[in-house]
Amino acid sequence: NIKVDDKYIQLPTLGKVRYRKSRNIEGRICKATIRRSASGKYYVSILCEVEAVPLPVTDTVIGLDVGIKSFVVDSNGNEHPNHKYLKEAEAKLKREQKKLSRKKKGSANWEKQRIKVTRCYEKVTNKRKDTLPNEGRESPRFQSWDERPHLRVTLGEISKQLFFVYIHVFVTT
Repeated sequence: NIKVDDKYIQLPTLGKVRYRKSRNIEGRICKATIRRSASGKYYVSILCEVEAVPLPVTDTVIGLDVGIKSFVVDSNGNEHPNHKYLKEAEAKLKREQKKLSRKKKGSANWEKQRIKVTRCYEKVTNKRKDTLPNEGRESPRFQSWDERPHLRVTLGEISKQLFFVYIHVFVTT
């Protein structure tokens, strides 16, 4: 029912729609979900059925500490920095929001400026979402276990706005 070409995707309700491919589609396509972001962009998420490939078994155990100062510190001493994406984008956000506040609400110029502000926030969100997979790609596949690990998450409060999470992983063999 759903067919994908190089530049077009055939959807049951919409027909042929041009799209930009971010990655190759592997396996059998089960379903497609279309979503519209606040800035007016459309995204298609395609669910595919593929055969799982088991990872090689290793006997290396590593501990992870998730924090605020550093994103993750492992037991080998490797520290991944905590990127402050919102802080980096604050100057532009401040400028764009000030422009938005000067527009008459509901006007065409207000709507255009609202989309600019929304795109600034989307950039921050996209950078945050991209951080975790990239950090995982940098580290080798270091852990495996025969049984499920016991995961304990402790949530501690620093202030009303700021929370931190400690994740302790106990590997049973």
